[in-house]
Amino acid sequence: MKPLTATVAVLLALAPAALGSESQESARPIGQPGTQAVYRHEPQAGLRGSVVERFTLCLGSIEQGSGGRCQWLALLATKVNGQRFGVWLLGRAFPPRTVEQATATTVRYILQEGNDPPQEFTHRFSGAPVLPSLGAGEYLWPRPRNGDFDGGIVASQASWLGHQYLLETSGRNAAFPSPPEPRRLTLLPDVLVGVPSNSRTKDNARRYDGSDYEMVRLTQDNYTEMIRAGMNCFRVDAEQAGWLKHETGVLLGDWGADVPFPECLFRSTYLGPALFLDEPAVGTRDYVIRRTSRKTRLPPFPDAADRARGVSVAFPRRRARWITDRLSERDACAHGRRRGHDEFRATEPVFLGNHDRFGGVATDG
Repeated sequence: MKPLTATVAVLLALAPAALGSESQESARPIGQPGTQAVYRHEPQAGLRGSVVERFTLCLGSIEQGSGGRCQWLALLATKVNGQRFGVWLLGRAFPPRTVEQATATTVRYILQEGNDPPQEFTHRFSGAPVLPSLGAGEYLWPRPRNGDFDGGIVASQASWLGHQYLLETSGRNAAFPSPPEPRRLTLLPDVLVGVPSNSRTKDNARRYDGSDYEMVRLTQDNYTEMIRAGMNCFRVDAEQAGWLKHETGVLLGDWGADVPFPECLFRSTYLGPALFLDEPAVGTRDYVIRRTSRKTRLPPFPDAADRARGVSVAFPRRRARWITDRLSERDACAHGRRRGHDEFRATEPVFLGNHDRFGGVATDG
């Protein structure tokens, strides 16, 4: 009986330690702090300069947040051309695949490109993190090729941004690469206010002869004035994007090779090359606006010939509803295709500014 008694005593002595270890593991949102994994691209030959050839995942300290325990996660990437960028996230779990799920588990989100100061993206009113919304959320963070990560971030093979990577080294006692103090950008992603052009009319006088307006490119002072007026969505070219890089607004535009890739996918301030503007925006030509200004009643909806000439005015919602009620679904779709309305895309209302000043569209109040 003595050997059996001794065995039971040993098991009882080991049980608290085992339970404590299991409890400790479950208390870690992602994995053991100090864990680090370095991955390299496979294959390594024939890669373009914009491809990430090596990246490092690191786990940092655990903090107590309002929604539970959170842990720092860092992603440091080096491209073939030598450029670097880093992403830091404080969350209650490894980033899920969808933006909606990631938003629910993320507490802070920080991006640093090269040697630029890091930027933290937050909502203007709630203070919640604003994550990138270009639609690449499923691919923004590495995923193991098979199964799950070991220790939160370690796997023999991983997929990231459509490329395959092999584990190069891993460890559990690495120092966490904390970012410098970030610059906080407060955004309002659910309400976008701006104009659809990066140019404005040179002459503010309205033309009635059917001739085109002469346009001039927006200057840095013009953008500063729009920001002061409350606008937060801007179409830009490469140079203009540099002016607004640290401003609290979102940018759209296609400036070719000057768009840093894949860094642009991680920017919460970049919406892509274009937006799609759907209802309630409905447009018409200047001659219809003249009739509106002369008469205190709603203008008749333009006929087929009018609509074929194009649009330049977005009505406020009350007039948009009056007009669209008189359009058949088929006619509305055809009208949108003729004017290329698929150029703009937004999930929330977009309020457009004054045509004469910043080359957008004019509203009647």
